[in-house]
Amino acid sequence: MARRSTPKITKSGMEALAGILRATVRARFDTLTDTEGRRQPLIRCEDTQTEQDFTADKRLRAYAQSDHLYDNDDVGSTLDTCIRLAVGMDGGHPQFLDSPESQAQFDQWKKTAGFAEGEHWQDMLELILRLVKLHGDCLILCHPQLTAGKLRVWDADQITSPHQADFEQWCRQVGGFDTGADGQPVLWRCVEGVVLDTDGRVQGYFVTSRRNRPGVPLSEATFLPASICRRVAHHRKHTQYRGEPLFLPNASLTEDTRDLIKSEVQAAKNAAEIAVAVIDPPTMGGGMAEAIAESGMTAEQLTAGTDTAAQEVAALLDRLSSVDKETFKAFAGRSAVARFANGTTLQPLTNQGRPSGEIQTWLNNLADTNGKRMGVMSCLSRGRADASYSAGQIELAISWSAFERDQKMLERMVVDYVCSVLWPGRSYVVTWPKAFEIDPQKAEDTKDAALRGGRTTYREMLGPHWREKLLELAEEKKFLEENNLQNLSFFQGISGGRADAPAPKEQNEDNR
Repeated sequence: MARRSTPKITKSGMEALAGILRATVRARFDTLTDTEGRRQPLIRCEDTQTEQDFTADKRLRAYAQSDHLYDNDDVGSTLDTCIRLAVGMDGGHPQFLDSPESQAQFDQWKKTAGFAEGEHWQDMLELILRLVKLHGDCLILCHPQLTAGKLRVWDADQITSPHQADFEQWCRQVGGFDTGADGQPVLWRCVEGVVLDTDGRVQGYFVTSRRNRPGVPLSEATFLPASICRRVAHHRKHTQYRGEPLFLPNASLTEDTRDLIKSEVQAAKNAAEIAVAVIDPPTMGGGMAEAIAESGMTAEQLTAGTDTAAQEVAALLDRLSSVDKETFKAFAGRSAVARFANGTTLQPLTNQGRPSGEIQTWLNNLADTNGKRMGVMSCLSRGRADASYSAGQIELAISWSAFERDQKMLERMVVDYVCSVLWPGRSYVVTWPKAFEIDPQKAEDTKDAALRGGRTTYREMLGPHWREKLLELAEEKKFLEENNLQNLSFFQGISGGRADAPAPKEQNEDNR
């Protein structure tokens, strides 16, 4: 069979094929075309997740629900515990490595760091973290001229939009518009106080001193460019320009629980208020009123009568009147006196099982669920340690992952921002509290073993100023040796021994 010959591709055919390939590539990838003729990308700016979920005053109602939950439920105390553990007693403290002057300036500045009333730096960090947890976000500003070097904070409900007509007028005054495809000006947008350009980039924020307003006149609003301020929040979606309150899921979960607790309290209150139940004694016939009516005589006639039945009715009337009078006189001013007719079946309200054990179990489960939404385990959400030592240590270690996340948020959005404004170009590290140990002795033994095994260093344990701390320790050890103070527990600790360790036994002559 004759073999078919392969046609040769000429030079012109190769050029045509290469042209087809280049055209195909250029049609699929705009970046290979010239800059002048490149098609400009179309960036769509539909309604964001925030605009869809928190329109008009929905966000303000969410703030009110979070505040109500914080003030009236145990989850509020759990939040305070989380804030105290995350920030600590001296958390968010930058330690400058190359500038002792900057360290001294910060130590002096932190005493009156707040703009409103000269609040301490520690109080400002706790306030910012609480606002982020309750309302989703807040806005901070630190400027040498605008705030005199202090830190000012606006709550989430103070980041609000001006009225639409005022905003359009403001855009035309400051040039807040871009040119559209048809050459017509396209104004910027304002989404819940966040000013966005036509490409969706944040240009700044409108803030006001008023509270709980979905919109304010332009005269009561102040525009802060995004370049000089910072919005502090946990970012969840890239299409979300404002934060969401952390307490919203917890609010819907505990709404009916509050009514359940109120019912339990009211039941116990009713049982405690009723001091005595007065039972009317039986009467003749259908009752005292019916007996007198059937006799056809008045009380005076019954008393003066000689008939045996009449005398019995009169005696019974006198006895009942005196009993009623003395009984209610004895209980006058008491809690509550319930009076029932004779023969009434009574259901006792004094239940020793209040509150119900099942309700307490439900409250424990509710606390665990609310705590998990905030990233903490039951030992912190319940406020007590119900498990063993090992379980408590594991729960605390899991909870600290949430605290470290909050610490990094404050460090990146607050501490770094303030230091870049007041001390630009300085090198520093930020110290935060670490997870505390339930058994400190075991923790120290673990650190000693890590040092002996080379799994850690003094630099890592003591921080950036480890050299100065070790020199101070050597100086104190030398002072103790010179003054014959070797018996102190401190000296034995730094010398490698233990103060409570038993003394070595003396060897006898046979064992030497």
